[in-house]
Amino acid sequence: MHEIGHALSLVDLAGPLPSNRLWHTYVGQFSVMGEPEGLAPGYLGWERWQLGWLDDQQVACGTGTLQLTPIERAGGIKLAVTPTGPHTAVVVESRRAEAEDRAMPRSGVLVYSIDTARTSHEGPIRVQPVDDKDERHWQSLLSAGQTVRAGEVMVTVKTSDAQGDVVEVVRRQPAHTAQ
Repeated sequence: MHEIGHALSLVDLAGPLPSNRLWHTYVGQFSVMGEPEGLAPGYLGWERWQLGWLDDQQVACGTGTLQLTPIERAGGIKLAVTPTGPHTAVVVESRRAEAEDRAMPRSGVLVYSIDTARTSHEGPIRVQPVDDKDERHWQSLLSAGQTVRAGEVMVTVKTSDAQGDVVEVVRRQPAHTAQ
């Protein structure tokens, strides 16, 4: 599936750049494009959207509170995408230990930053929060009541149940500096 992903124009999400980083530091095991033999070998929601496997109606852009349906299931809202710049965004998706991800040690909300100006091995997608001690990023999965900040975007998981997750996405406007 990894090489097929390349054939479909997906970039390689593994890579030790800069050289002091671990090989799977960017997305851990959350995408076959990062760790082909990982415990969550499906594609990230962002990749599924790039491939046309998600309809635009399954992607909520901007901020607010919304119900996310797990990426592994049919139907519902799959992604919350908050643009942060001309080629950057923060993406939120719900992941469950089922289907291709059935071997995941736990379920939860996954938050990652996107920078489309980066390419293979440069970390164009980075799971948040960045924690080089947790190369597989299992601790990055958020449960109800947890919050993560990715730059100016803050994501809080309001509730979580068998149907999915309710998340609140807030974007702080950058402070203006006097010239």
